[in-house]
Amino acid sequence: SKSTTTNLLTLQHSIIDAFSAGLRMDVIYTDFAKAFDKVNHIIFLYKLKYIGVCDPLLRWIESYISQRTQIVVYKEIQSKPILVTSGVPRGSHLAPILFLIYINDITFLNSSKLMFADNKKFTVSLIVLMMLLYYNLI
Repeated sequence: SKSTTTNLLTLQHSIIDAFSAGLRMDVIYTDFAKAFDKVNHIIFLYKLKYIGVCDPLLRWIESYISQRTQIVVYKEIQSKPILVTSGVPRGSHLAPILFLIYINDITFLNSSKLMFADNKKFTVSLIVLMMLLYYNLI
């Protein structure tokens, strides 16, 4: 749990260290569009089980993200409830944590990650950037 200030200071420190060592530093910024809405429930629950989340907590999280409905209201007209089949509840305190768990296994060889909510920065020194993009983002 780091603030945006800590995130930026960590990045600045990494860049200064790389430059001081005579290395080139590449930084890839990401901002996942509608990220919290696109969390696949089945994949997310599998990831939780894979990292060792115990069954009672796993079932609780499943009940928290599953079987939710939403409605749309426009000028006092309300739609029928629609079942939400993906995503984590927006505006909740758990949403950023659940999303970070969901994307935590995105990795680069020989790189470091700085994360805040649905944003990630990858810093890479002396690595062929196209190879990393090909093998890790596709």
